[in-house]
Amino acid sequence: MQCEFLPPYSPDLNPIKLTFFAMKYHLCHNGEYAQLVMMQLMEQEIYITLLDALYTITPKDSYGWFMHCGYSGSNNCSNVCMFFTKVNTHKYPLP
Repeated sequence: MQCEFLPPYSPDLNPIKLTFFAMKYHLCHNGEYAQLVMMQLMEQEIYITLLDALYTITPKDSYGWFMHCGYSGSNNCSNVCMFFTKVNTHKYPLP
């Protein structure tokens, strides 16, 4: 087991917040956010819209966010990049 000290909490230094910001930007930029709020979509359509926003995130994006947040050189960076590589190769895994 390896202890890894995290930087002090800050919304600007939290990779998941940066990820959600990128997804929200994609939804707002493409008008899909308003569509989700203003229309009653079927559950499957909502999942597809959210997954499309998730698929816009590349491994390079996630690696950059982890580096920005102070996780440089850790296994977290490579694990997250592998996750987004796998996510981007499997379209629409609906529940």
